[in-house]
Amino acid sequence: MASVNEGFQNDEIQINESVLNEEDGTKIDYSKAQKKPQITAAIAAAVTGIVLGTILGWASPVQTQLQGTDNTGDPNSIWYLHLTEDEMSWVSSLVTLGALFGGMTGGIFMDLWGRKTTLILICAPYVLSWLLLVVSINPSMLYVARIIAGFAGGICSVVCPCYLGEISTPPVRGVLGCFFQLSVCVGLITSSVMGLGLGWRLMSAVLEIFPVIAVFGLIFVPESPYYLLKKGLRNDAINSLRWLRGNEFDVELEISELEISVENDMAVDSKASDLLRPWAYRPIIVALLLMIFQQVSGINAVLFNAVDIFIFAGSTIEPLVANILINVVQLVVALLCSAFIERLGRRVLFMTSQLICGVSICVLGVFFYLQRTDSKVTETIGWLPLASLMIYIAGFSVGSGPIPWLMTGEVVPRKVKSLGVSLATLTNWGLAFIVTKTFVYIKAGLTDAGAFWMFGGFCFLGFFFAIFFLPETKNKSQDEIQAFFGSKTN
Repeated sequence: MASVNEGFQNDEIQINESVLNEEDGTKIDYSKAQKKPQITAAIAAAVTGIVLGTILGWASPVQTQLQGTDNTGDPNSIWYLHLTEDEMSWVSSLVTLGALFGGMTGGIFMDLWGRKTTLILICAPYVLSWLLLVVSINPSMLYVARIIAGFAGGICSVVCPCYLGEISTPPVRGVLGCFFQLSVCVGLITSSVMGLGLGWRLMSAVLEIFPVIAVFGLIFVPESPYYLLKKGLRNDAINSLRWLRGNEFDVELEISELEISVENDMAVDSKASDLLRPWAYRPIIVALLLMIFQQVSGINAVLFNAVDIFIFAGSTIEPLVANILINVVQLVVALLCSAFIERLGRRVLFMTSQLICGVSICVLGVFFYLQRTDSKVTETIGWLPLASLMIYIAGFSVGSGPIPWLMTGEVVPRKVKSLGVSLATLTNWGLAFIVTKTFVYIKAGLTDAGAFWMFGGFCFLGFFFAIFFLPETKNKSQDEIQAFFGSKTN
């Protein structure tokens, strides 16, 4: 899902209350900076992440309604839709295809219009997509709505985390950087809860309120001071920092530091040919492999089809309730992970995550194999699908979800960061679309058991990749990380 943690693309988190200013060697005392304004601005921006979460979580709880398996609706009505399994797979997967293009263009939009303004503007396609779902009378309208929603969500997945990183002080940057992932989890839970008692059209209409809330919240918070300086608006940048830091904080030192960052970043002249140099392609390959292993673990296939999986498994728990439970697990574990990610290290968390995901989803495959070969046995272990998926989601949230985005920002050199991160984003959303769309065909070709065993096999490959090839980047500077790959950028 995620493919939604680009907020971790900031340089390594500093936890000291005082940070050295590069210009004159003085230290910026962040202890006097107020945290409440930063949290307020972060929450306003994170509402757009909740919208993305509701979009990602929408397909699973409404699947039975759209495919007519819940025996509701009037077949003679113009508003009645009955989707085939293939049509439903398009409804689930097209949001990731839209996100692919949104993720590729998000950086362009936020540099043209600003971080805050872009987040406000994407609320328009968010609302349009929900409206299209409400009035859809054929599958094509559903497809268009999902592509539009995905496009806006892909932009959001780039811009919102960037805004969170640029408005926060180093002591709280790690916590606020997790707001985006957490907000997406909240959106997933919101969709799954609404699916319990609402029809899919009414549910879509109600969910329109979140983009509206996001617009009203963002109107009252400032633009990123970094962006304002980049556009030469120094006075506006100062006013933005004063709003974010409070009156007791002297913003001049931080403005000076930001001006140096802007000058350094604008002085970087990267080109596509740089990607062929060892100092660039080696860390980028690591970043791409992290993205690949995140997606081929099957996370989006599981999240977008969770209710259908529980129904087919004959779960002893109501499938819609089970769907809520796995989303709650994802939120809880994401909260815990945000507290321990700086203590345990990236490599250990990713390695552990891939192992947990591999074992748990293979166990789910065993359940489906037994269901086909010895159904009497599965009648006594009807709880196993839910338990397996809860452990799988927990394992994914521990490392396979956040670590690829975090480490991509850390290992890709600054000179090619824009190109490298764009390539990683393309890989992530592209694979998300492929895995989600082909899941129905994989099940048909390999059976349900074979499909989950295949995902498990990829997880074990990711585990061995982490053991033998993945560097540890915790508490390491950009130079130390670059040294691991054997060369420098000069």
